[in-house]
Amino acid sequence: MEPKAGGVNQGHHNKLWIPRTDTAHCALASINSQACLSCFVTSNLLSDGSCFYPIPDSDFPDLIHFVGRWFQVAATVDPSSPPDTCKYADINMNTTDNSLLVTSVCQRGGNQLVEHGTAEPAPSQFGSAGAFILRFVGVEVPGQNCPGPNYVVQSFDADAGWAIVQTPSFASMQLLSRQPVRSDRDIQRWLKKAGNLGANLSTVAQTPQKNCPQ
Repeated sequence: MEPKAGGVNQGHHNKLWIPRTDTAHCALASINSQACLSCFVTSNLLSDGSCFYPIPDSDFPDLIHFVGRWFQVAATVDPSSPPDTCKYADINMNTTDNSLLVTSVCQRGGNQLVEHGTAEPAPSQFGSAGAFILRFVGVEVPGQNCPGPNYVVQSFDADAGWAIVQTPSFASMQLLSRQPVRSDRDIQRWLKKAGNLGANLSTVAQTPQKNCPQ
């Protein structure tokens, strides 16, 4: 059943088609507010009755093409926390169960932080590929309280080395690159694409990747 734009169908795993009518970004966490329904989403969403999830890239390839090192060149930031710099993630296949092993490294407040976690493919109702349930040991991850995926690859360009990753309710976006330093023009072009996919760019900042420890 497809809900109309004037309301939200809370049935299990429903797809929502909600047209965006202006350039304002509503907090999707308050999407149950009728005032928010017509101004945020350009593409389809999935709902499991508890949370709303972005749709992963329909062209997401085999997992082997996503493994390797990804540098965070821009992301949603928390103004109350010290900014991360020199942030990257090494992603490897866990051949025993087809999950991903994730090691995240960054500089924060003059210290290097290293976090280890796993990313398991989400159930197929959240997309055939590109949606994961990400967990780090002893670290809270955005969207982890939702039963579905909290790491959704909305857009992936293997040849150019770019990826846009989102969390439930569009709470936190990451712009990832295979290269640590990109031109500002390319970063802005991909941030615009992230905005078109629902990211709130007013809370996004570039992640410094220059003069990083080797």
